[in-house]
Amino acid sequence: NFYQKLRYINILDRRATLTFIEVTHEQYARHLGDLSQWFEAVFTDEPSLINAYVPKGKTYPLTLPWLRSIPEIFLRRKGYDLMPHIESLYRGTGKEDRKVRCDFYELISELCAENYFGQIQKWCQEYGVASSGHLLGEETLVWQTYFEGDPFACYRKMDIPGIDMILSDPERIMLENYFLVPKLASSAARLIGKREVMCEISDFIESMDKHPANFEQMIGTANILFALGVTELVSMYASAVFEALGREDPNASLSPVVGVEEYIKYTAFTARLKTIFSEGRIETRVAVLYPIVSVWANFTPSNRSMYEPHPNERVRFIDTTFTNLCRDLIQHQIDFDILDDKAVADAEIIDDELVISGNRYSCIVLPPMDTVRLRTVQKIAHYADRCGFVVAYALLPDYAAEGSEHDAEVKKVVKKIFANSRTKFVEEDNQSFAEVVKSRVKPNCELSPQSPDILCTRLTTKQEEIFFLANTSLQAWKGLCRFEASGNITLLYPESGEAIAADVVHTEDSTTMLDVTLDPYRSVFVVFLNPNV
Repeated sequence: NFYQKLRYINILDRRATLTFIEVTHEQYARHLGDLSQWFEAVFTDEPSLINAYVPKGKTYPLTLPWLRSIPEIFLRRKGYDLMPHIESLYRGTGKEDRKVRCDFYELISELCAENYFGQIQKWCQEYGVASSGHLLGEETLVWQTYFEGDPFACYRKMDIPGIDMILSDPERIMLENYFLVPKLASSAARLIGKREVMCEISDFIESMDKHPANFEQMIGTANILFALGVTELVSMYASAVFEALGREDPNASLSPVVGVEEYIKYTAFTARLKTIFSEGRIETRVAVLYPIVSVWANFTPSNRSMYEPHPNERVRFIDTTFTNLCRDLIQHQIDFDILDDKAVADAEIIDDELVISGNRYSCIVLPPMDTVRLRTVQKIAHYADRCGFVVAYALLPDYAAEGSEHDAEVKKVVKKIFANSRTKFVEEDNQSFAEVVKSRVKPNCELSPQSPDILCTRLTTKQEEIFFLANTSLQAWKGLCRFEASGNITLLYPESGEAIAADVVHTEDSTTMLDVTLDPYRSVFVVFLNPNV
């Protein structure tokens, strides 16, 4: 527990989770009977390995996530004895360190997924409700390694993957690494063929600083969340409003900023967002490989706070550059999914596209990484052979997660991928990933003037092509938007519910250019009926 010194179960331990279910979930079932009459989903809040320290400025003992039976399980699943190599988990001592670390953290993520999230999901299925909740520390690759090993493994054991967003400052969400959280969870959901993604939303950080979010910031934050794949909001703003309803002045608020009437407008606004995003299917053409294996390969426990930089320079570089790469894409109106190794391994290659759960990708982006699974890079090479487009950072894999005996094969396959003239290798400090990706995959819309503050998400229904534009800035934006779509056009404004005809500037073949104005933190749906795309 982050705020009180309370005992906490080991989520790696199957018995601990079974006891937790017995004393918690089973009591609801015993008292309420048919849970499906009462609940849509069971929520679990920030379960984690609690494998990092919080207060800054101190030096701590080094820790590992552990279970007494790990050596036995490791031997059974990985085929060798962990204990002679235990030093590799704490520091680099030889050429096999990478393999040991990758094997260890893969096992940790498997046990988290199976013994905690998997058992809860099984219980929920038996009682007719969905399993949901959110992880701890989704914001960085380092925190993900600390707290659950691999979030994708855990999301696969949720019926409704979830996140939290504990601040409501749109500009800060985009400037820092908070934006990555909804993108990670929504990618995981799409890879397993699910659509619902839950977000627990609040202005906790601002409230702690005594500057609670205002109505405009709440609107702007919701726009970002839905643009990046969220479909369900669990609002923590409401507690202040509900308290206000019991006061003499019904328009009062616990917060001096947002009142009851504004909150009613907010709920109507988010309901409109949910309706369209739930009915439409998000379309992305770009896949970004998830580099957690490279982080594991270089990862050792830190003796400092989780809020201080990790001691390994390579870990910090991969973590930071991956985040910046993802931000660069969406700020150029290029939407994407993040693909983990399992998704790549399970993918089909059809023509020049990678196909996973009905999602079709025309470009694979490799973030900086020095270690990769052999099967992953082999699948990417096969994709490149089929005219697939691969974009990579200058730091390319040299090492195999399976061990040094496979390093030469990894280097050979990587060289083959980038010897193909159909692929593009991006040198460090050269043009951005987004500019290279645009040479193969058109962005969801093209803006004039270009702005990093405008997000654009593309959705499709049976009859419509829909583009969601959201302004994440305090500055209004006015300009031309070019869409690769045509047809009868309607502009839907989710805040007001207003629908108006679009101001078409130019149409040609299957493209349309519109004159659009977006006020600060506002959004619009551009709806093409029966488009020719």
